[in-house]
Amino acid sequence: TAPPCVTTRLIEDRLQDDGSVQDEWEVMAATAAAYTGRDFQTTATLNSAVIQLMQYPLVQDQVHQEIQAYLRGERLPELEDRDAFPYLEAVIREIMREANIYISPDLTLPRRACEVSEYRGMLIPKDTIVFMNTWAILRDENEYPDPHLFKPERFLESSQGKQVLRTNIRDPHDIFFGIGRRSCSGRQLASDSLWITLATLLTVFEIRRPEGVENSDESESGLIAYATSYNLGN
Repeated sequence: TAPPCVTTRLIEDRLQDDGSVQDEWEVMAATAAAYTGRDFQTTATLNSAVIQLMQYPLVQDQVHQEIQAYLRGERLPELEDRDAFPYLEAVIREIMREANIYISPDLTLPRRACEVSEYRGMLIPKDTIVFMNTWAILRDENEYPDPHLFKPERFLESSQGKQVLRTNIRDPHDIFFGIGRRSCSGRQLASDSLWITLATLLTVFEIRRPEGVENSDESESGLIAYATSYNLGN
């Protein structure tokens, strides 16, 4: 009963009479890129999310209250419920803003300048390798006041007595997955996977730090940075 996956659709659309698949390599590359991007980014971001939720129990409690008020313990969340959980969405945006999962550890993959250009008086020669500094963008004090504080509320405002997501603040999704034509091809899959995993996790569990145990904030950096290790309560 599951709907066909994107790989199945791509193969069916390109299936030839002799059983071969037109543009087979491109199909393989496209689906692999979507999967690996989703897998690495989502895993690293979930890693960061668990640590942040453990460090901020009051934030976690508010997510639990929002979920319980809507689902009433009758079922698990579904993607169609996403709009019903603005506070959870704000928490995820703040986790993405705070998470340092990229190489160095705060730079996305490189770009090459195709022509000579100028930015704020600085000459950028053709073929210059350029990195987007996600760390600096997502900690811009003009966009995110008190950028070093974990504040999901920065993405929320009150409207008709309800909390709603603000539209006049940059959504970290727009930076986190890259910008332009070369942004992450698995962006929507990664975003949905992150949301449904966290929503389900917080519907069923509480994430607490064991008493008397301190967790390190050290991370291991490759293409993606992960926390080295941390302890959870029973």
